[in-house]
Amino acid sequence: MSAAGGAGGGAPVDDDAPASARSARSGGGGSGGAGGGGGKADGGSVGSGGSRPLRVLNEEHFVDAAEDDDPASLTELELIFTPIDKIDNLHQCPKLRTLHLIDTGTRRISGLEPVSRSLVRLLLSEQGITKMEGLELPNLRELILTDNAITKIEGLGGCPKLQRLWLQNNKITKLAGLEALGDLRELCLQGNKLTELPRLDHLVNLQVLALGANRIADFKDLPNLAPLRLLRSLSFDDVHYGSCPVINADGYRDFVLCTLRQLTELDGEPVEADDRRAAQDAFLKQALEFANKVESLCHDNEQELLAIEARRQRNWLNAGAMRSELLTAFGELESVVRAGRESVVAEQQRQQRVREANLDALALTLEESRREQAAWVDRRLAAERKAMAAEEAAFAAMISRAEAEAQEAQFLAGLAFRTHGSVVCQELSDHAPDFRFVSSHFRESMSSVLVRPKGGPLFGVVDGEDGGAGGSGGGGGSGGKRK
Repeated sequence: MSAAGGAGGGAPVDDDAPASARSARSGGGGSGGAGGGGGKADGGSVGSGGSRPLRVLNEEHFVDAAEDDDPASLTELELIFTPIDKIDNLHQCPKLRTLHLIDTGTRRISGLEPVSRSLVRLLLSEQGITKMEGLELPNLRELILTDNAITKIEGLGGCPKLQRLWLQNNKITKLAGLEALGDLRELCLQGNKLTELPRLDHLVNLQVLALGANRIADFKDLPNLAPLRLLRSLSFDDVHYGSCPVINADGYRDFVLCTLRQLTELDGEPVEADDRRAAQDAFLKQALEFANKVESLCHDNEQELLAIEARRQRNWLNAGAMRSELLTAFGELESVVRAGRESVVAEQQRQQRVREANLDALALTLEESRREQAAWVDRRLAAERKAMAAEEAAFAAMISRAEAEAQEAQFLAGLAFRTHGSVVCQELSDHAPDFRFVSSHFRESMSSVLVRPKGGPLFGVVDGEDGGAGGSGGGGGSGGKRK
C-alpha cells in the first residue's frame, strides 16, 4: 500500500484474515455495551469518578459480532462511535486477530493481554491517546494509532513482528523508538512535528516512508535514508495531509532522486527511468556548475593567497625596520626619562633645602615677634598700672573731700538747730560749686527758721541776744552784733 493510501482512519486489509471472519460496525447508539448501564457482566461497573458507570467491552459486543453468537469464535471486532472507556473482557475472545476501535473515547491502551498471542491488527483511531503503552503483542503485524495526541514513539519493544505502523495526525517531534522493528515495512508519520531525519539503518526492510505535513525544511538529513536499500516510496508532500517546507527548495526532486536511487515513487507519483535520467542530468549539470564555481573560487583564493604571502613578506621586512626604529626610539626615550628623573630628584632636594631655610627664618621671625610682643605687653601693663594708681589716688581724694563736705553739712545742720533767735544763712559764693548743694539744702529745709536780710552778713544775731551761740556759730567770734 502506498503512503497516500494510509490517509484517514480506514482499516488496512489483512491478507491472512479468514473469509469467515465477521465485523461488528455499530453506530452511536449501537450494541448494548454503548450505554454501559444495562449490559452484562462487567458492563455496569462504576467508574473511578463515581459520576457514571464505566463503559467497557463486554459480552454483548462480542455476541453481536460473532458469527454463531459465540465470542470464543470471534476473530475480528470493529466498533465505531460506540462509547468504550476501557478495553476489557477480551479473555472471552481467545481467537481475536483484528480489533478496530474508532472514536469510542478509549483514552488508554490496556487490557490486551488475553489476546496478545492472537492479535495481528490493532487500530485505535481518534481516541485522544497520549502514550504508547500496553503493547506486548509478539505477533502484531499492523498498528494504527492515527488522530490521537501521542508525542513520543515508545513501547514497541514487545512488537518484534510489526510490519505496518501508522501514526498520522499526532504530536510526535522526534523519529526514535523504532530500534526493535527490524521487520517494519511501512511507516506513516504525516501531520506530526518532525524537523529532522535521523539515521534509520536498523529498519532494513522499510519500503514506505510517508512524512508529509511535517516541519522538515532542507536536504541535509536526506542522505541518512540512503542505506535503506528496500525503500521504494517516499513522500514529503501528501494530498490528504499537506507538505513539508523542503519541497519548495530549488532542485528538490532532482536531489532526492539522485540521492535515493532505489525509489520508485516520490510524493505519490511514480518515478520512471526518464525521470531518473533527467534528474541525474540536471543534478550532474548543477554539480558541474558547482564544480566550476569551486574551481574558480579555488583559483581566486590561490591568487589571493599569493598576494597575501607577498604582503606578508613586505610586512615582515617593514616590521624589521620598524623594530629597529622602535628600539632606537625606546633608547632615546629611556635616556630622556633618566635625565628627567635626575632633574626631578635635584629639584626635590633644592626645594627641601629652601623649605628648611624658610622654616629657620620663620622660627627666628616668630621668636623676635614674640619678644617684641612681650615688651609691648609689659609697657602697656606698666602704663595701665600707673593709670590705675593715679585713678585710685584721685578716688581717695574725692572720698576724703566728700567726707569733709558731709561733715561740714552735718555741722551746718547742727548749727541751724542750735541757734536761739533768727539766724540768717547767707548764700554760698557762686564760684564754689562744691557747696551749692549745701546752700540749696538749707534754703529748702531751713526756710522756716532762717531769715535772710537783704545785703546782710552770712551769720548774725538779732537784737544782740544769745551772743555766745552766735559767736560759736561764727567760728569763735566775740559777742554782740556782727555786721
